[in-house]
Amino acid sequence: MSTYFSCANWGKKSVAVNINHLKGKEMIYGLVKDADIVIVSYKKGDDLKLGMDYETLKAFNPNIIYAAISGYGEDDERVAYDAVLQAECGFMFMNGTKSSGPLKFPVAIVDLFAAHQLKEAILLSIIKRYKTGQGSYVNVSLWQSALSALANQASNFLMEGYMEPLQGSEHPNIAPYGDTFETADGRNILLAVGNNKQFENLCHILKLEKMLQDEKFADNKARLKNRQQLKAFLKEAIYGWRAAALISALREKNVTAGLVQNLAEAMENASPEYIFHHNNYKAVSQLAFLTEQKVKISNPPGFGEHTSQVLAEKLAYTTAEIAALKAENIIA
Repeated sequence: MSTYFSCANWGKKSVAVNINHLKGKEMIYGLVKDADIVIVSYKKGDDLKLGMDYETLKAFNPNIIYAAISGYGEDDERVAYDAVLQAECGFMFMNGTKSSGPLKFPVAIVDLFAAHQLKEAILLSIIKRYKTGQGSYVNVSLWQSALSALANQASNFLMEGYMEPLQGSEHPNIAPYGDTFETADGRNILLAVGNNKQFENLCHILKLEKMLQDEKFADNKARLKNRQQLKAFLKEAIYGWRAAALISALREKNVTAGLVQNLAEAMENASPEYIFHHNNYKAVSQLAFLTEQKVKISNPPGFGEHTSQVLAEKLAYTTAEIAALKAENIIA
């Protein structure tokens, strides 16, 4: 089992069925009758070819919520991959520096954006079914999910025509926000100064009170305009501090900042309940919330690990019938 598969499949069961075979289709149709939601991802036309399209499944369960993920929309045949979408939707245009060139994010963020959009669509469909008793068909594309996630960057362009390439980590509308600086002990910190009071406190901590009298840094608009000069002053002052001491001083005065940590440091500071362990597999929890009800997440499954169990429990297949299906290579 790969680490990638493991991270994405905690809390799931694996049922392996050959849906090219009529008996395999019948198993899926049987499961659909008692299902709340079906999530699919097919190239255009494959759902019809396999008999797994919305209209076919709705005939077995009129209340089903059929949630489809596509690359560029349900009528577009192109295959989509996260890295390509990051390039096409403007993320790589903004991410990186002049020396690095365009960079993709090190996590498949477009895939994650699409997953969250699909979750929202499913939740709305559940509310609709609760109120009306009707099922739904929803489709989420990676393309539209990525465009939606551009958020303020899209508004900057649509309203102001602002389109700055390779912004690094700097915020396009706030300074110093997203700017990183090296400390005396070779660590890097990121500042996220969100208002004038925080900037005032930052200047007092760094003994840069002269900047508070300078019109070039009087407010955020001025600081944005004079960002490079601002960064030069901050760079020199911050380099005189050790990282831990500076972070402590900033937090004491409510100046938002963070140490640039590696993954080991980040995981060390994670709450134990958010780290899953199973045999040689570990993962960070995909549930980033707490509720009064404790949620137990099962281990990532092996391929077809639960096929026999699900067929027996949900469809009342006998041991002999399951063995025969395995012999025919209809299930695994």
